Amino acid sequence: MENKMLQVIVTGLFLYLCITWVLRSLTINRRYRDLYVVITGCDSGFGKELAYRLDRFALWGIVNNAGISGALAFSDILTRNIWIEIFDVNLFGMAEMTKQVRPLLRKSKGRYSNTSSVAGRLGSGFLPYPVSKFAVEGYSDCLEVKLTKCLLV
Repeated sequence: MENKMLQVIVTGLFLYLCITWVLRSLTINRRYRDLYVVITGCDSGFGKELAYRLDRFALWGIVNNAGISGALAFSDILTRNIWIEIFDVNLFGMAEMTKQVRPLLRKSKGRYSNTSSVAGRLGSGFLPYPVSKFAVEGYSDCLEVKLTKCLLV
């Protein structure tokens, strides 16, 4: 009787170790343990939720999420400074962050993700937010072609 009990315990332990080994082998290789994800604009909303979700996984890359809506107004009352402020965050900040991490993305074969908006596909009368998001869409399309070529080398 004791022999059968010991046999059941050993078999259970063996199955537990086998299942654990299989599950670990399905996860990302451990050599990537020290790789990180940079998320811009993660103090609230989508960026914050994404940071919590990515913290559970061993992912690496950049998520350009920072963005501001700025003054939502018609073009006849907007100043140049308002346009510059919104484009500085929504487009130029994204481009600069991507440029800074590009060598690391190439080295680690990491990924990038640019957060845009439905306003980047469907224009509205309120400017300059949708215009900046159209620019993000165009930048991302061009970057995808260039980075894909760079990452495959």
